[in-house]
Amino acid sequence: MIARNLLLCAALLTLAACSDPTPDTNTTEAPADVTTQARGEGPSVSASEALTYSEDGQLFRNDLFGLHIEKPEGWFSQNAEDMLAMQQQSLALMGDDNTRAMIRSALESTLPLFGFFEVPPGTPGKLNPNILGSAENIRLAPGIASGCDYLAHARQALRMMQVNYEIDEQCGQHEVNGTEFDYFEAQAMFGPQLVKQRYLALLRDGYAIVIVLSFFDEESEARLKDVLATLRMQ
Repeated sequence: MIARNLLLCAALLTLAACSDPTPDTNTTEAPADVTTQARGEGPSVSASEALTYSEDGQLFRNDLFGLHIEKPEGWFSQNAEDMLAMQQQSLALMGDDNTRAMIRSALESTLPLFGFFEVPPGTPGKLNPNILGSAENIRLAPGIASGCDYLAHARQALRMMQVNYEIDEQCGQHEVNGTEFDYFEAQAMFGPQLVKQRYLALLRDGYAIVIVLSFFDEESEARLKDVLATLRMQ
């Protein structure tokens, strides 16, 4: 249930980014040193460790997970607060109050890592390829033993949406600079537009690291692959 909620949040955020406006803000500095703890077992960590930051607006770092990724020049970077706000706005895509309540609960244990968009969300007349990263504390879900286990919940989450998704039932493997991710693909029509998505996941130190790519054709897929190729996890 925990994993299902986070992946659904990621899907909702991705789809909302195709049309909903959001403030033009960028994460460019390391956050202040305050203490936070995702729900579940495990020690508290400082915000400077948990939140992703950038000193130059291009290379983004997350010290908690040893994650580095580069934003393409000219692309929009969404900060953690706006990513969470878009997740909340996207609850309207869910069909019932119980599901919306589960998603709000899942946000308490979710850490947004990064969100890169080719143009700012809400730009009129523009398809908007994007890549999003999140992490969820899964220490209270010991049955999730692999990225594929986590993604099995993701498939269930997508089926809960008021959208007819075509979902790949196979769990594949994809290596990114020496780090092995599990993944599956899905697609759905939103109005006249076909949106394709690739969901990647791995487990690390009691968290599920999840990356979602959303694209529309081979060209936009290639651009996102180039971004993913800059990801490094120590």
